[in-house]
Amino acid sequence: MAATADIAKNAYNSTLSVLNNVKAAYDQANADYLDSLDDQANGAGLDINESAHQLMAQYVVGKSPYVGSQYCIPYGGGYLISYSSGEDTIYQQMDSSMKYVSKMTVKNGGHGSSFGIDGSGNIWASVRHNGYQISKFAYQPGASIDASSLTSLYNSPDLLRVNYDTSNNLVGYTTAESYCVCDPGNLSNPKKTVSLSAMGFSVGQQTWQSQSLSYPYIFWQSGAITQIVIQRLLDVLMLTQILRNLSKAI
Repeated sequence: MAATADIAKNAYNSTLSVLNNVKAAYDQANADYLDSLDDQANGAGLDINESAHQLMAQYVVGKSPYVGSQYCIPYGGGYLISYSSGEDTIYQQMDSSMKYVSKMTVKNGGHGSSFGIDGSGNIWASVRHNGYQISKFAYQPGASIDASSLTSLYNSPDLLRVNYDTSNNLVGYTTAESYCVCDPGNLSNPKKTVSLSAMGFSVGQQTWQSQSLSYPYIFWQSGAITQIVIQRLLDVLMLTQILRNLSKAI
């Protein structure tokens, strides 16, 4: 009887611990969510006025070694852009006027739809090796490197799209239908995860182009060049989805 009582007691304590942990996570998410509503009410929410856009720079197709850019990040007083060439990714440095400076090639790098640059100037990107992997590497003008030579920081059978939020020192990446936000040294255990479909993105019906991270906001760009409206931008407070998930678990 004593052994049975101990088993029952241990099971009860284990269940109680899980319940307390879930409740604590819910309470924190709820508090964060309410804070975000206050921010929006006070005018601290994100407001995008597309009519007030400003031209930063432009290039003429055919006047340099590339056709078009998939993704663009400020870099070295100018820009670093990415685009695909067959199975490879080209990273190309441009000056502040979008004039060609140099380029490097990552063989089997893939589509190049998004990447990030950390505080040390390293590129964080997805490459194709044993499925897909996230790697970081230095920009090397004129170099050509193979994806298989890069150290894997995270592997997935699903297509990965990577971002780096330098201001908050966070890595973001997409896998399947989710966007994960992680500490750079722990990509396998996301701090936050948000479901794209729960945020109104219709996977399979909308063309998922790329995304960017400026925590706590994520920006998704979708659309195909054959559509009348060629892109759609979504900004999402990640805590909203955390709150929804935890509410269902209680």
